[in-house]
Amino acid sequence: MDLGFANITATEISYDASASARSEAAISFRMPAVTQSSVVNPVVRFLSLGLSLPVSQAFTFSAVSPTLVSSVLPTQTSTSASSVVTVRVQSFPGIDSIDFVAAQFEFEADGSAEIIAVEVLSFEGLGIGLEDSQTQSFEFALQSPTGQGVSESIVTLRIFHVLYPQRSAVFQDFAFIDTTLPRVSQIVSAAGGSNRAKLTEATRITLDIVNA
Repeated sequence: MDLGFANITATEISYDASASARSEAAISFRMPAVTQSSVVNPVVRFLSLGLSLPVSQAFTFSAVSPTLVSSVLPTQTSTSASSVVTVRVQSFPGIDSIDFVAAQFEFEADGSAEIIAVEVLSFEGLGIGLEDSQTQSFEFALQSPTGQGVSESIVTLRIFHVLYPQRSAVFQDFAFIDTTLPRVSQIVSAAGGSNRAKLTEATRITLDIVNA
């Protein structure tokens, strides 16, 4: 048996016949993803019988909101020490297992992108009163990578449902910092604040540098 919507075929189809009423049965399936809104009429095909059973009620594929990253904390981490990065995502396909979630950092090197997979530690649905499979707002905990391929740079963080990779949530300003290199940790101006200088006379600026 299979179940189709025009030229779209459903997956993970299961068939459960009622034990008390042999004339009744329940069919469940996973709805496939589509690229645009449409209205279709499902058809159940019993392959062993060569029988097709049209479903009288039309099914509507509605356009969904773009999958977006609403927050990332922290927005930078060390190249040499792994840390937990918390990401909140909106309009993410419903999930009931961490196995459906994938995340990656995309490093630019010599004009090409090097993709490093990220371990997804946990997830939490943020839909009040909804099960995780029904909500579309989630908080994910990721383990930042270290080692080969990880270098100091601004990178892209991408997180997506493994069955719908085209609906990925992207954060393009995540920073990996090499904490072993010399860097300015603080700027102090005698004129007050960190970015002020007098126009009429010289101003003493103090730079605090770590790993000098």
